[in-house]
Amino acid sequence: MPNNDGEVVFDVRANLEKLPKDLNDAKTSTKKAAEQMESDITDSMEHAAKETKTSTGKITDAMEDVETGAVSAGKAVETGESLQQVADSAESASGQINQVADSSSKATGMMGKLSSAASGIGKGLGTVASAGAAVASAVGGAAVATGAFAVNSAVDMDRALNGLAASTGASTDEMEEYETVLKKVYANNYGENFQSIADTMAVVRQQMSGISDTDMQTLTEAAFAFEDISGYSPEESLRAANSLMNQFGVTAEEAYNLMVQGQQQGLDFSGELLDSINEYAPQFKKMGFSAEDMFNIFKSGAESGAFNLDKIGDAVKENLYICKLLLTLQKIR
Repeated sequence: MPNNDGEVVFDVRANLEKLPKDLNDAKTSTKKAAEQMESDITDSMEHAAKETKTSTGKITDAMEDVETGAVSAGKAVETGESLQQVADSAESASGQINQVADSSSKATGMMGKLSSAASGIGKGLGTVASAGAAVASAVGGAAVATGAFAVNSAVDMDRALNGLAASTGASTDEMEEYETVLKKVYANNYGENFQSIADTMAVVRQQMSGISDTDMQTLTEAAFAFEDISGYSPEESLRAANSLMNQFGVTAEEAYNLMVQGQQQGLDFSGELLDSINEYAPQFKKMGFSAEDMFNIFKSGAESGAFNLDKIGDAVKENLYICKLLLTLQKIR
């Protein structure tokens, strides 16, 4: 979505609603397994020392490895670091415990418990790691899709600006200004895409040379808005707006406001509103009328039952001819 500065910003949304709960559950179960493992290790070391003298060396070595793994697991649970490494170590410790259990019949029961505890830790940490991998995958996939969309949008904008430059002959400095205008218009949700905005800007430039960046943006956005309510293309409405601006000296915003009001008041009942503006604006100006006067006369004529706006315009045109004739006769006398 574009922001107020005209920049197009794309939200990346992954479905992470269940992640906090999953991580918390995994952390809790893993911590419990680590605590149980530490307790079982202590008991098994004392029991193995008494009951299995022949395998003391092997048991001692295994217990040291398991104790180290348990401590590391406890730390990892608290810090959230190196989860996958600890999971691997726990699984390895499980294998070593099974070997020791085979060599000591009386320690077999205890070693089995230790093996289960170590495996539980490995699985718990593996769950945490899997959850993290799932998040990374989801966010990564969204980032890739967003990146591709951003690249495509940049290419589309460059193509639209190149077309605008070619059709208007605008200078490099002007194109920098037009790029800013294009981004603002797009950010304000006007136009179907960059190309449609650039095409409308080209019409504005061709019909109204020398206008400011502000008027360029106002006219471009107004043309799209008027199209939405009237069905008239930007080219058609811009031509009529230009007639109002040139003949009566109104601003771009005022010109479109008058046309919108005329549309809302039903002055386009015969589908000739814009054509009538273009044709009769010069006649109304010569008669001394303002732009507002012209629209009021159109409205009065329509309410009086005029067949179309063309008839109203023709009447004004005839009055202008009569006035000119009377002035000529007065000069002759």
